[in-house]
Amino acid sequence: NGAFLSATNTLALATNSGQRLTIDSDGRVAIGHNTPSSFSSAANSLVVSTSSGNCGISINATATNANSNLFFTDGTGTGENGAGRVSYEHQNNAMAFTTDSNERLRIDSSGNVGIGTTTADNRLHIESSSNTYLQIEKTGTSSKVYVGNASGGAIVESSGGTVSLKPNSAANKFILDTSGRMLLGISTARENFGNNTSGVAQQIQLEGTSAITSSMSLIRNSNDINDGGIIVGKTRGTSVGSNTVVQAGDDLGNITFAGSDGTSMLFGADIKATVESGIGNDDMPAALVFSTNGGITYTTERMRIDSAGRLLIGTTAHNGPYDGITPQVVLEGTSYNTSTLTLFCNANSVGPAPQLQLGKSRGTTDGSNTIVANGDRLASIWIVGADGTDRNSSFAAFDFRVDGVPGENDTPGRIEFKTTSDGSANPSERMRLDSSGRLQIG
Repeated sequence: NGAFLSATNTLALATNSGQRLTIDSDGRVAIGHNTPSSFSSAANSLVVSTSSGNCGISINATATNANSNLFFTDGTGTGENGAGRVSYEHQNNAMAFTTDSNERLRIDSSGNVGIGTTTADNRLHIESSSNTYLQIEKTGTSSKVYVGNASGGAIVESSGGTVSLKPNSAANKFILDTSGRMLLGISTARENFGNNTSGVAQQIQLEGTSAITSSMSLIRNSNDINDGGIIVGKTRGTSVGSNTVVQAGDDLGNITFAGSDGTSMLFGADIKATVESGIGNDDMPAALVFSTNGGITYTTERMRIDSAGRLLIGTTAHNGPYDGITPQVVLEGTSYNTSTLTLFCNANSVGPAPQLQLGKSRGTTDGSNTIVANGDRLASIWIVGADGTDRNSSFAAFDFRVDGVPGENDTPGRIEFKTTSDGSANPSERMRLDSSGRLQIG
């Protein structure tokens, strides 16, 4: 027992006939081991070893407000002495890690880890005065995933692949692909829209195998008359956020109905809004256009409601006036089939049959029942034809007028038959059937 100097210029301390501490010729210290040089040269200045049981070093600070510290220094000057350290704060039972004389990471008494903060609010809390990111990278690839806070906004970014959200291992996951497209229910964007087998991929795609997985709902709950909605719009600007005014003929947006023809999602029908003339500040006249596919590769307009609320079928304009009138409903075509209106009733009884009802009141608002007066024209059927210049001339007409003093459940009427003379543009009465059934000619 005692201290002795061996032939290798090593100082050793022994107790109970066993060597306990060794200081070799290079000043390396070993406790529980005879040759500290046998350990890695990167960390053999002090070696603590045991041949059985656990091995460790205890740093004991008995004062309740004291710290137990392990310092890493490269000198004794300011910024050198303890530039790196591990400290255990006994007062609050927290462990702090310091580099370059600044605390970088802290584990508090509850196990929360704070990086850049001394008060971790969650299991992992990262904080910085600049934009902060958590980087996750797979070895051997260039793909990096960043989760961060950019000026208060949440950022999830992938440098080499898609971003997927898959709650509870759900098959119907949400994907943000490398082109910035949002995909729900599919992992690869569909690109075969509109008679194209590839190269046409919409920016947001939802796809599924049932009504539930392929449907979207928008619901507003509020104790008022207002609702939710979808806004589709357009500007003539060339950058995001532009307000450059649109022009007549521009399409503002559309809803398209498509079906697979075996190779592509071919458009079967669409509804779109088209700008009409007269655009100005707080003034956006537009028509709603309805189109269907008649067995080709594109849709054709069939009907539109113009900015004046007129219903136009088979034509894009009212093409009037017609004998001084611009009608609210126009049906126009190039054949019997495209210019004929049919009302047909199917009923296994005597009474029901198609009716064409024309009427009038003297009221000035919709829904009025103000009584008409003797001589009032209740309805007309005017036969109009193009005269080479316009459609503003009539060839014949039927007028239906009040024929007497009307009252409740008392509605006397007559029919006037009119034709237009050669050289004239307005029909004249030729025959009348009055309320008494008398036929007057001439």
